[in-house]
Amino acid sequence: GQYQAIRNTMLKDPEKAQEMIDKFGDFKVPVFINGSIHGNEYEGTDACIRLIETLAFGDSEEVQSILNNTILLFNVVHNPDGRVMGTRSNAKGLDLNRDFITQTQPETRATVSVITEWNPMIFLDLHDDVQPMLIEPCTPVHNPNYEYDLYIKWALFQAYAMEAELIANTDETEAIIPFRDWEWGWDDWPPIYTPMYAMYHGSYGHTLETPYEDERGVDADYWAVWGALKFVAENRQAMVRDQIEIFRRGFLDLPQLPIPEWILEETEYDQYNDLIVQEFP
Repeated sequence: GQYQAIRNTMLKDPEKAQEMIDKFGDFKVPVFINGSIHGNEYEGTDACIRLIETLAFGDSEEVQSILNNTILLFNVVHNPDGRVMGTRSNAKGLDLNRDFITQTQPETRATVSVITEWNPMIFLDLHDDVQPMLIEPCTPVHNPNYEYDLYIKWALFQAYAMEAELIANTDETEAIIPFRDWEWGWDDWPPIYTPMYAMYHGSYGHTLETPYEDERGVDADYWAVWGALKFVAENRQAMVRDQIEIFRRGFLDLPQLPIPEWILEETEYDQYNDLIVQEFP
């Protein structure tokens, strides 16, 4: 399809890929939703199933907009053994959300194969439990190998969209967005985590932590993801242009840029721009 043509080109000739966006006009972008990488965090899988049912059988304008503008990639249960056993880890006792550098486990390698095949524009990883609900982006320290200025301009406002959808459709009155709300303690430095690894492939990655381990947690995941899907449907062309810009900078060995001041105004905490913008040999 059109996105696969753009995707194949963005890795080899990013400037040509930008031209293809103008040529194609309307095209769909991939969104990867990953459920229950921790097996006993059941809400992610249940939310994935509910989302699939809504998208398969719903006929609302929102459903049609999402289907017309996105390619939905669901990993309904990343850790099936852990789900059956009721454990955080997989059958070998490993936390799969720490395995994305070493990629020792088949579950990890299966997810990596989809990430590398599609370069999903959005990656959402569904977890529990943080009270109130936590929606990334993260606190410092930020990994200097990301083009953080491009990532955060979309990830932060997509998080706002998820927060708004959550509040509008559940009893929740707020969410934690670590970039906005915390000084330290929830960083995106190591690419051992699923969304952080996906960010190496140009994704706008988010971990979502629901506030409850019951149906309320399923509701929270469902509506937060729904907010993200609506945001993507509305902003996909501009978002994919910045995704391609990530590869263009790497392809041309261009210097990194700091987080813009207008985004830094969204948080009272220092984001340590001087650690993000680095020259590497």
